Amino acid sequence: MTKVTLVKVSSQQRQSQKNGKQYESVGILTKEYGDKWINGFGNSRTKNWKKDDVVEIEITQNGEYLNFKTPSEHDEIMDALRTVYAEIIEIKKLLNK
Repeated sequence: MTKVTLVKVSSQQRQSQKNGKQYESVGILTKEYGDKWINGFGNSRTKNWKKDDVVEIEITQNGEYLNFKTPSEHDEIMDALRTVYAEIIEIKKLLNK
């Protein structure tokens, strides 16, 4: 996962050419990637994004294009658990001294 600072956020509703389903396409410009657009799908996390927000996303390159995806709720919970576990270990070390 990478933290990026949003410079511009653009979203629009589209229709899949494969199955006709509607989806939201989101494009972002970031301080870290300059004028290179990074594209992904809209979801409950992306709908409130605005300029100057710092967000955590996974960025992949697809040919000349950059794509992003937001972490799943499971990923965020696991990251939080790892942090808490590491803090518990440090507290135990301090208590054993």
